[in-house]
Amino acid sequence: MQVIQLINHRERRGAELFAARLAEELPRHGEPAAPVDVQLVALAEGRGELPVDACLLQGRSLSLPRCLLAATRLAARLAALPASESLILQANAGRTLWVAVFTAWLLRLRGRHAAIVYRQASLASPWLRDRRVVTAVQDFFLNRCQAVASIAQACADDLRSMHPGLLPPIEVIPNIVPLVSGDVRPWHERPQVLLMVGAFTPEKDHGLALQAVGPLLARNPALLLFFLGDGPERIRWNSVLASYSWASQVAFVGNVSADTVAEHMQRARALVLSSRIEGQPGVIVEALGAGLPVVATGVGGVPELLADNRGMSVAAGDADALRAALDRVLAGELPDLHAARDYASQTFSPAVVAAQFAQLYRRLAAC
Repeated sequence: MQVIQLINHRERRGAELFAARLAEELPRHGEPAAPVDVQLVALAEGRGELPVDACLLQGRSLSLPRCLLAATRLAARLAALPASESLILQANAGRTLWVAVFTAWLLRLRGRHAAIVYRQASLASPWLRDRRVVTAVQDFFLNRCQAVASIAQACADDLRSMHPGLLPPIEVIPNIVPLVSGDVRPWHERPQVLLMVGAFTPEKDHGLALQAVGPLLARNPALLLFFLGDGPERIRWNSVLASYSWASQVAFVGNVSADTVAEHMQRARALVLSSRIEGQPGVIVEALGAGLPVVATGVGGVPELLADNRGMSVAAGDADALRAALDRVLAGELPDLHAARDYASQTFSPAVVAAQFAQLYRRLAAC
């Protein structure tokens, strides 16, 4: 079985990193009679940070004509494979769905069949609501797929609500989140640090985090807030922060490696996530695995992650509720950190997630 993991650009972003991890793990889950061969294929170069098996286009643009060109090149590449080999195209976000559908059509002209899996990594409604033309286009391409792999049940339900006539079945398969092995630092031995990890983009709503945490910082001069990540809104929030008396208690750390994020998680009292839009945030899973309490807005798949006393979720946009939950954690009212860590390690490991995808591919190949 040949599996093509399609990504938009050779960039270290969420969907691209997931596809790369899945491509690395999948060959371990083949059967003797049907081994799994995987290629990681980028539509366009972009920043060119991620190693791939093939890159179809130079530059970054993924306009419709360039998507058609990418599909033509990919179809020519795949047509050389043995006709007896099952072929799976997995579209991982963005324009990869267009290219997967175009490629399948071109292969059909050559007498080859390719099954398409669309991986849904976030809520659909925030991007599609009140955009009828965009929704109709997405509906057209989704109904050319044989399966949808949704990252969380909330995202699957949301997709159904936006596309009531959706034909392919939806299977919920979580993200891959490699966790730090070994012992974690006990919570009561950690310094008074609150941590927020994420790009400085509107959907992460750093302003809500500052609104919630600011009074806590003003009340406790020993408490610190660290922002890990970068993005277009970082300069604006840095400027806004300068007017507050507690500005010196906030640090903008910038982009850091995964190992550095893990180190910060071992030196913090709580992770704050104030997002307006989410799918299934890997940073929450990382925090659960690090024994770090999580307080987050309950959007997308967040409530599923924090259910059963694994963390605290509050209404999106409610700074008072976010502050109150953080106050409770800082006072020592903790979720079940051991249960949270077990859940993270048993649900999101590369081997567990890759096995679920391999099972899905085998079902499609048998059809």
